[in-house]
Amino acid sequence: MSKVHIIADGGGTTTNWCIVNGEERSFFKLESYHPSRWDSDFEERITTFWQNRVDPPNVQLTFFGAGCYNNENRNRTTKLFERIGFTDVKVYSDLSAAGLATLGTKNGWVAIAGTGSVLFNWSGEDVTQVVGGKGRDLGDEGSGHYFGKLVIQAYQNDGLNKDQRILVEDRITKKEIDNLIISKSYSILAHKLHADQDFFQDFHRRNIVKFFETHFNPPPSSLITIVGGYAWHKQHLFDEISNDFDVNILGYLNEPIEALVDQMVLFSD
Repeated sequence: MSKVHIIADGGGTTTNWCIVNGEERSFFKLESYHPSRWDSDFEERITTFWQNRVDPPNVQLTFFGAGCYNNENRNRTTKLFERIGFTDVKVYSDLSAAGLATLGTKNGWVAIAGTGSVLFNWSGEDVTQVVGGKGRDLGDEGSGHYFGKLVIQAYQNDGLNKDQRILVEDRITKKEIDNLIISKSYSILAHKLHADQDFFQDFHRRNIVKFFETHFNPPPSSLITIVGGYAWHKQHLFDEISNDFDVNILGYLNEPIEALVDQMVLFSD
């Protein structure tokens, strides 16, 4: 490739990056680059970061991002990157990243079970059908966010057993709980309770059942591949519950970035 190539897979929580310079690949993780986060402080911060790391005009940037499924947000994100110095920019949805990383040029159904949970059909080139994908306020079933939301709702309604309530109050303060409810950042609780997940298996099951009820009623396909950290860590429950919905999970991918880079480099050669 004549230019340094930067490839990014951006979610609602973090963004995975890779700088490809000839045979060299440098992977790293940064904060979310979701379009909703682009305020003046964010723009100033990332402008300084990138200008100190690369020469933006001599970079080919391919950005796959959450919130970039519609044309308006893709165009807006492209212009924002151009404003901080990049001149060769292509922006796609994070759905395309998941489809490309798991299936390449093959057709099939892919689910994201993590931040931004959704089910979609990948044609081998583009996303052709989408089920769900309503975002964290109305959806996100099958993610750490939705798990945290279920636990907090049960906490507020005295729906936790004694051990669960003790653990929640031990891991997070009352003030933090109040702030979490106001900000709706329920994934924070999922991280806080990660070491205690065996005590919350009933909530993980409810979360995963809701994921399948939302996206597979009726199932558009009996064969899927799943991308996302939540599903990656809960494979045994996803495998078990998927049988109740006559769905066969072909495989799991935690983070698409390495497979995505492999595909992008292959297509660039």
